[in-house]
Amino acid sequence: MEINKIKLNNFRNYTNVELFPSSGTNIFYGENGSGKTNIIEAIYWTCMTKSFRTSEDSFLVLENTDKIAVELEINFNGVQKNISSEFSKSQKKRIIKINNNKLKRISDIIGTVPIVIFSPESIQMLKSDPASRRRFLDELLFILNNGYYQLIQKYQKIIAHRNYLLKNIKEGKQNRNILEPWNLQMIEYGSQIIINRYKIIEELNTTIKNELPEKFNTIKLNYIAKFFNEFTLDSVKNTFKNQIDKLINEEIVRSVSLIGPHRDDMDVLFFNKSAKFYASEGQQRIITLMLKFAEAILLKKKNNNSPIILLDDFSSELDENNRINIGNFITSFKQVFITTTSLDNLKSIKIDKKFYIKNGVISEEL
Repeated sequence: MEINKIKLNNFRNYTNVELFPSSGTNIFYGENGSGKTNIIEAIYWTCMTKSFRTSEDSFLVLENTDKIAVELEINFNGVQKNISSEFSKSQKKRIIKINNNKLKRISDIIGTVPIVIFSPESIQMLKSDPASRRRFLDELLFILNNGYYQLIQKYQKIIAHRNYLLKNIKEGKQNRNILEPWNLQMIEYGSQIIINRYKIIEELNTTIKNELPEKFNTIKLNYIAKFFNEFTLDSVKNTFKNQIDKLINEEIVRSVSLIGPHRDDMDVLFFNKSAKFYASEGQQRIITLMLKFAEAILLKKKNNNSPIILLDDFSSELDENNRINIGNFITSFKQVFITTTSLDNLKSIKIDKKFYIKNGVISEEL
């Protein structure tokens, strides 16, 4: 799988751009603020339905314009497909098409083009709150499992409505019996999410151990699901139900659901210590990169196809030895897009095509 053409219209600082990347390693280099990251952001936004830099599509629209469009021509093992994504700021409407056929749900595009991204924001997975680590697992599962996105959406709606009912019960507006059907749905969907996350962590741990360089075998992931000790579907459902019965009074007082995958976490261990608290800034960067490569290897195995790799400014804070190690690792993937401020940071990487960017103007270099 490879992207043959990228076309941007009114995306960030680009009015109208058409690029023809190599099937290998592509480098976008230039000064900070020139628009390098915007290219890979457009790819990610199209294939994963959202930006990795902002939650608002309107921020992607070029100033004094209303509509953005991104078009990707992709070779799927000899089959050419055109994927286009459009957003209108005035209409607040998003449309995604494959070969000019509009998708009923924009989320249906997720998984069509497996994407793995590392950006400076990725390190927040280690540093930030549990939601960022849950997101790491869920976004990988979105790509691997067509129904998982809808599963998460259903569960989030159930939790939102259940919290609303808990508040009404606290205020005496409704009887607690009204919770029963929502409890059953929360248990059903929540248990499936927990099992999916637990299994993908086990697969990532196996990948880290068997596929990453030996020096990174010290990385291990632990799924933290409070109250849950066994991870078979029946066991998770039983624990879920028992804990709801125990916690219901406190849930009513606090008007919040206190058990379920929306409260879970993932601990990233480095030399058996939490990387969040014990790893240095440089170590956290390397750990995050290795987790992204483990994700990419897993996608490659399960899809029998190499994912598109997007690396935004990954090398600037790494020492030369780690740059060489990662440069060697990159060659195991087919198509890679890298941004950097200096080509000197990428001396160890075989570059197939370079694009120099200055003030939003892109010059292709052979």
